[in-house]
Amino acid sequence: MTAQITEKDLKQIPWKLRLFNMLMNTYFIIPVAVPFFADKGVNFGEFLLTQAIFRIGMLLMEVPSGYLSDKWCRRNVLCLGAVIVLIADIIMWQGYGFWQMASAEFLLGVGGAFFSGTVSAYLYDAFELADKTELVEKEEGKKTAWVFVGEAIAMLAGGWLYTVNPLYPAMMQVVMVSCAVVFLQTIPKLPVVHREGSHNPWVEMVEVTKYALHGHAEIKWLIYYPAVIFSATLLMFWNIQVELELQGIPEQYRGFLLAGYFVVGATFSHFAHEIANKVGYRRFASLMLPLSTLGFLAMGFMDNLLVMPIAAVAASCFTVGRPVFTTLVNRRVERHYRATVLSVMGLVQMVTGIMYLLIGDFLSDTLSHEASMLIFAALVIVLGAVPLFGLKRCKVLA
Repeated sequence: MTAQITEKDLKQIPWKLRLFNMLMNTYFIIPVAVPFFADKGVNFGEFLLTQAIFRIGMLLMEVPSGYLSDKWCRRNVLCLGAVIVLIADIIMWQGYGFWQMASAEFLLGVGGAFFSGTVSAYLYDAFELADKTELVEKEEGKKTAWVFVGEAIAMLAGGWLYTVNPLYPAMMQVVMVSCAVVFLQTIPKLPVVHREGSHNPWVEMVEVTKYALHGHAEIKWLIYYPAVIFSATLLMFWNIQVELELQGIPEQYRGFLLAGYFVVGATFSHFAHEIANKVGYRRFASLMLPLSTLGFLAMGFMDNLLVMPIAAVAASCFTVGRPVFTTLVNRRVERHYRATVLSVMGLVQMVTGIMYLLIGDFLSDTLSHEASMLIFAALVIVLGAVPLFGLKRCKVLA
């Protein structure tokens, strides 16, 4: 690999990727998602189904998008994904009813799949070309922190926008994604390294998937374990909104509470590298399992706003864990199939997320909110125990 990036490129790529990610993830609908979807004729059970449909869209395109990223220019893949997300946001802004909203969520999932492996692969490639891969974990943390800052801004503005006009949060998402598409053109392209192997893309995708989930003794556990934890923290976030609604918190104030949640997450993520190294990878991985259940337990046993700080601490499993586990996987794969492996990682998280949401939809119709949360706490412990044991046995976190 003879192509090199300049020092100027190295300085620009990290902050430009952070800003692009922040623009793509500043979702003003999130703090008012449940009432927004209700205004669109979608009840809470159907809302959970739309989130499952979103994950089905990501699931279908996760590995193909990663493969395309490895074969094609990574920046072009990001641009394609951003345009699909823009179309989805326009449908969400103007659509009504379950099927139109479900279609928008499906396209959001398809478009989002183009980012899950590609952004981290692009970042690692840039530092690898500059021979500074030791900085990747810290930068991954900063990248996630910027996303959380964008989401905190959305939390503050989303509730207010909704009270002015229920369609304004969706309209602002269209504006933000449009800005992201334009800004992406300023990010430099990186050289493509083609791998040798089958000329059949489907065969290659299957081979890399089998390698990631079964063939590599370390990577498979680095994929399975965070999938259990990260998907749980996302479900916990959606249920926090239900908790706020049950406690009668007005929409305009929910944004402030959720913004605090994301600010805590951004802080944890910014210092992810320092936290992981201070605590130790092995100890941190062990703590992730009980920590990830704290939010569910709080919503199961408590009936006050103390749920929010407890859930924010529980969410640190994602904000600290994501940069750590993504970097650990990056270090174990070659550049020419890096995005594909990271997309397989995203695929497993999507499958786990769909399973959680479908279970959540069933439980919301049959049990109380509190009982559902306690069942999820137990489920996460059971599902996370086996991959945690696998990580410790292969000593990947030593």
